[in-house]
Amino acid sequence: DLDPIQAPHWSVRVRKADNPQCLLGDFVAEFFKICRRKESTDEILGRSTFEEEGREIADITHALSKLTEPAPVPIHKLSVSNMVHTAKKKIRKHRGVEESPLNNDVLNTILLFLFPDATSEKLLDGTSVTDNNNPPPDSEEYNLYNQFKSAPSDSLTYKLALCLCMINFYHGGLKGVAHLWQEFVLEMRFRWENNFLIPG
Repeated sequence: DLDPIQAPHWSVRVRKADNPQCLLGDFVAEFFKICRRKESTDEILGRSTFEEEGREIADITHALSKLTEPAPVPIHKLSVSNMVHTAKKKIRKHRGVEESPLNNDVLNTILLFLFPDATSEKLLDGTSVTDNNNPPPDSEEYNLYNQFKSAPSDSLTYKLALCLCMINFYHGGLKGVAHLWQEFVLEMRFRWENNFLIPG
């Protein structure tokens, strides 16, 4: 019998293919297509959610000014539930039949993956629970990872790139990527304005 360990000589041959079919190639090719696009998230997703929020606030302030006016106004038109219903109807009308490009469960899972400290619980001694899957610095695996031209595997840029590729390929394409990007920017803005640490 042939025992590979006892073989005196080894030879390896690589055959190249012009257009190999592989998942990594598909991910990168699709992501490069998105990177070349020039549209803004507002153009991809429709009108900005910030404009919708501004309009809702304007409607509410208009309703409050109506409450203080001396002119007789029917009470049923001034109720808070009526204002909320009107605002929801306007948003639905603007968005049309389709909901947001990403399912809320998928979006929340991704945001927790990107920002794990959002739910990390503090231990009794004040340290936080973190899951670190990186190999120890003296291991061979660590040295191999150091030679990659990539961000560290637990960094925010690495996780964001991974999530954007997955969303593009499996969950909604361009609109899904635009939706995730918009949520990511909102989270980063919130953390910046409130002096929260950004993980990774």
